[in-house]
Amino acid sequence: MRAAIIAGLMAVGMLAGCGGTEGDVGGPPELETRTDELPVCGPSGYEITYYAEPERLTYVGTIMCDCGSGIFAYGSRSPYFVRVSTGSCSG
Repeated sequence: MRAAIIAGLMAVGMLAGCGGTEGDVGGPPELETRTDELPVCGPSGYEITYYAEPERLTYVGTIMCDCGSGIFAYGSRSPYFVRVSTGSCSG
């Protein structure tokens, strides 16, 4: 009798599985396999420097768009910034 109960419990366990689920097969690829294109600069290159306060004393970040190299971003953005044009993108 005891062997029948154990065999029944094992069968139920095998039918139920371990309770885990398969990975998300349809989700986005992992970061090391993703290839995102850099946005283009548009008609001209620019540099935006962001500051923590309206007086523009404390630097917090930069976005640079170089016509030949694409966009570079460092730090964080804020509502206080200075944008400088670095020239026209010809070509």
